[in-house]
Amino acid sequence: MQLIDGKAIARKINDQTRAKVTQLKRLGIVPGLAVVLVGDDPASVVYVRNKDRTSQELGFQSRKIELATNTTQAELLKVVEQLN
Repeated sequence: MQLIDGKAIARKINDQTRAKVTQLKRLGIVPGLAVVLVGDDPASVVYVRNKDRTSQELGFQSRKIELATNTTQAELLKVVEQLN
């Protein structure tokens, strides 16, 4: 049985991504990640915080939009439409 080292694989992928982001920035293109968080579920907050941190470490522009739990579907779709 062969074990897979997930951390080593993630490190390799992140290194490749960081290099690609550097190339894109030289061309004037700054990749980004926008995350829309509705509510304050603790697991979701941690997940989003980790994505934000990783994005910044890789050189991405990172944007987090936090909406209240009672946000309507129409309000959420408006935010997504604006991001697109």
